[in-house]
Amino acid sequence: MRRLREHFQRFNRDVSEICQWLMALRPRGEPQNPSLGPLWDFFTGPAPCGLEEDEAPADRGRLEVFKVAAGWSGPEALLGSNIESPVRDAAVACAGLPRSRTAAALLDRLRSLSDPHVMILVKAASEWVRAHYRRARENWDRHHRAWQDEKQAWERANARLYQ
Repeated sequence: MRRLREHFQRFNRDVSEICQWLMALRPRGEPQNPSLGPLWDFFTGPAPCGLEEDEAPADRGRLEVFKVAAGWSGPEALLGSNIESPVRDAAVACAGLPRSRTAAALLDRLRSLSDPHVMILVKAASEWVRAHYRRARENWDRHHRAWQDEKQAWERANARLYQ
């Protein structure tokens, strides 16, 4: 039971740290590196860009892009795949960026794991970020715009209250 708990905790820690690594790719008001946008969309979009809808090829493609972005493979690893060129370029750009101590330790630790193990970790992190951050952010943006429109209409209709 103790060993199972240790594995579960390690899985959660690894996925959490990959989530943090992915969050560093997200576009902000003025991204530090605008070329990373396609990589963010690739990992957190509904389906990886340029890949089949079938789950197994998409998971393998996500793993290959992750390996290039982590600096484990060169860009030539993606040449024979259906990965779109903006994603390939973003993965190469990501590999050249400086890493935090946490990210460097994570990537060193993950490098010793088997490909299927890393693939599951990356998939879990991608889906968590998509479900808990990206969708929530898109919903907030959509509802906030609607709220602002309603607010402005109400203020116009009740302009005498602001005089």
